[in-house]
Amino acid sequence: TGIYDLTVGFKNNGAEPTFLSILKGRSCQAEMFIRRIPISEIPKDTQGCSDWVHKLYGEKDKIYDYFVRHDTFEGNGINRVTIPRNYYDLLIQLGWVIIVGIPSICYLTKFLWTSSLIAQFIFLILIILAPIGVRAMIAVTETERGSQYGETQKEN
Repeated sequence: TGIYDLTVGFKNNGAEPTFLSILKGRSCQAEMFIRRIPISEIPKDTQGCSDWVHKLYGEKDKIYDYFVRHDTFEGNGINRVTIPRNYYDLLIQLGWVIIVGIPSICYLTKFLWTSSLIAQFIFLILIILAPIGVRAMIAVTETERGSQYGETQKEN
């Protein structure tokens, strides 16, 4: 058993990693640094574990700083592993759309056709509230509203 340490870096040449970018279909490019840490390397005592985590995050900061400077994790003793595309995943997704999506549309149409006026009104309210919820999720992912943790204070 072990712990998987994961660091994600978003490349400069892609779209900004926000929910709005995803909705607009913009390509967001990212690289991922993954390493497995054996459980035997992790100290058992509280202080040792605390020191280990502090050291781990120091290493993660160095790895991410390298990514920010070079726009890649490759180098600095790290090799790139490219995972080939798997078109079976696309076929599985298409199968689920056919199995679940088409009957759902049929049931929704039947519901709207045969339901009472109150049920149709509730459905209309939900359709109106959905974009408001999506806009709220977009606002949460805006980077200017993110945490300022770790930033150095600007001198005036």
